Amino acid sequence: MENPSPAAPDTVPPAVAGAHAAHTRRPPGDSVSPAPLLAADAEFSVRSATAGAGAAFGEFAEPAALLLLGAGHGMVWGDSAIAGFIGGAIPATDRLTWTPRAGRIAPGGDLGFTVGDAIDHHVPAAGGEQVSSTKYLTVWRRQTDGRWRYAADAGNAQPVPSSSGSTASGASRSAVGPPGAEPPWPG
Repeated sequence: MENPSPAAPDTVPPAVAGAHAAHTRRPPGDSVSPAPLLAADAEFSVRSATAGAGAAFGEFAEPAALLLLGAGHGMVWGDSAIAGFIGGAIPATDRLTWTPRAGRIAPGGDLGFTVGDAIDHHVPAAGGEQVSSTKYLTVWRRQTDGRWRYAADAGNAQPVPSSSGSTASGASRSAVGPPGAEPPWPG
């Protein structure tokens, strides 16, 4: 399946640039900007919102990608199997989107990861809306054509954030500091 809108190596769409400016600083000793990877992850989210989660997860996966499911639920291998699984697990009426919060590309420029927060807006047949939230880690590999596709994706549930960026209990969702803080990269 083809990734519909590959990012140029150092191009970040304007809507992504502002949201991720605080996390595009390179960790000490790192020579590769994470901007193109953050842009690819943001484009993946946009595709999920516009075409559905199943289509997006299939299109942005490597052919042999791995989707790790929640505790005790195993894993799904392969882009087509992942597309079918996600398409069957997440109803077409749901809107699954996410925001990459940080990322890093290995010095060789062909492998990287993103982390972020995802929100699923589920509308049951009976009406109303249910919202769930996850944090995720996605491992990406740059393909020979320059496109980024994910090699592995995993997430786990977290409390649904309020509009202020904190959870319903009032705790900050950041594991390393206040919103906008840089991750503590090893020196």
